[in-house]
Amino acid sequence: MLFLCPNDPDTEVRALSMKIICRLIKYNASYVVPFIKKNLYELISSLNNQIINHNDKIVISSNDFTYILDEKTGSIIHKKNFSSSLKPVVIDKYLFLISKRNLLIATDITNGKIIYSHNINDRIADFIKTNKKKVKLKNIMLADDKIFIFLKNSYVVKFNIKGNIEEINKLPSKINSNPIFINSSMLFLDYRNKLVIVD
Repeated sequence: MLFLCPNDPDTEVRALSMKIICRLIKYNASYVVPFIKKNLYELISSLNNQIINHNDKIVISSNDFTYILDEKTGSIIHKKNFSSSLKPVVIDKYLFLISKRNLLIATDITNGKIIYSHNINDRIADFIKTNKKKVKLKNIMLADDKIFIFLKNSYVVKFNIKGNIEEINKLPSKINSNPIFINSSMLFLDYRNKLVIVD
């Protein structure tokens, strides 16, 4: 029964069960160690690329929560009741992430305060003056103090740091790589692996 608890939906139950299982190593290491390795691998895989190291903080976005940890001690500084659907980005002391509900959330990582939380679907509908539709997100990046949100339909939405849309553009082709920003140009590979440069 104990070995089923690491799959419990409650994070606290998972953590407690893993702590107890780790204590069993001294009694039967040959059985416990492979189990711990397997669970650790699954945990790291489930985090995907949701771990960020910035200055003296580590930001981890799990399935249910976003944690801000002290890099030196590993202690939890802040725990937020939201997680990121895409890899969060950090600039200066600000963390930007997109929640599973398509909210663009800005958080101050020094004090844990949420600066704003904007519904991306609402913001796009207001900007182009149309009915609200759920957009499918592909990536979030920071460049030149702007937040770029790439949509799966080849559009890119440029937000300022305050969370207001500045422009929405359709890319000439679908993105097949992470974009690179050089000076005022964006470079990426399309699905035919051709280099595309957008000014």
